[in-house]
Amino acid sequence: MPARLFSDAERAWLALTYPLHRADFTTELFNDCWGRDLTKDQIVRAAKRFGLGPSAHDGRFRKGNVPANKGRKGYSPPGSEKGWFRKGGQSPNTRPLYSERWDNLSNGKGKTPVLMIKVPGAAPYASQRRAGAHQNTHWVRKAVWVWERDNGTVPAGHAIVQLDGDPANCEPANLDCVPRATLALLNCPWSAAPAGPDANPVRVRIAQVRAEISRTRRTRNDRRARPGD
Repeated sequence: MPARLFSDAERAWLALTYPLHRADFTTELFNDCWGRDLTKDQIVRAAKRFGLGPSAHDGRFRKGNVPANKGRKGYSPPGSEKGWFRKGGQSPNTRPLYSERWDNLSNGKGKTPVLMIKVPGAAPYASQRRAGAHQNTHWVRKAVWVWERDNGTVPAGHAIVQLDGDPANCEPANLDCVPRATLALLNCPWSAAPAGPDANPVRVRIAQVRAEISRTRRTRNDRRARPGD
């Protein structure tokens, strides 16, 4: 049978000392008092085996502990007001209204740069409202915001495209509202990239014509499939 690491006198000493001090300080006292060379881990493991409980200053509340601020509702220590937020104050990195920034959106072929603008009003989507700290402003794609400013809300099933393909050009004359079917044709892998700045409007019109042809064919096939027609 292996020899015991702690004698009865040492166990009694630990029972009196360990709950009153930190584990590292108790280890120093123990080694000085008993002429031993034990580590802190050995003392901690021994205290657990002997059921001595946690050492002092380990961050845990003892049973029956009374909080220092009990009965002092609204109490603030002197000097803490230096770190308070001022009423109406804003973070130093808050951007003013109508600021612009670039976001990268995934289009299946990589990242597409999109110009965003900060506008007043609550975000249109609940997910955006939950994620935003401020409910009275939100970011929106600038091309969409410019088009809606001049023409009203984008119709359902439609999207705003920039005719010259430049994401920074949000002039009203460069924006067009197209069906999602046209947008899908523009984003197809086989859709050729424009050869120059003047070629992209033609590419958009070709996609619109293809989408209209496809819609007309579907309508014609649906009519033929109806019984009695």
